[in-house]
Amino acid sequence: MRRDAGQSGGAGGAAVLEAADPRLADVQLLTIGQLARALSMSIATVRRRVAAGDLPQPGLRLGGRLVRWRLRDLRAFLDGRPVGSRV
Repeated sequence: MRRDAGQSGGAGGAAVLEAADPRLADVQLLTIGQLARALSMSIATVRRRVAAGDLPQPGLRLGGRLVRWRLRDLRAFLDGRPVGSRV
């Protein structure tokens, strides 16, 4: 059974972005579920936002549907957005 972003398991929400070891910032990868939890949105919403350009494309494609976002890319993207912008 597929777990949705709202179900618990693993690191929760903001902890995914905040608890990252700075020494691993260049290599830490997030699944779409981790990204959804960190942004408090559903996986479907993440997919829609990526398609619309409101979120960055995955930084790493390992074939087919296996994609990952680099934590550093996500942080850079979010840091460049104006305060109060919708994400």
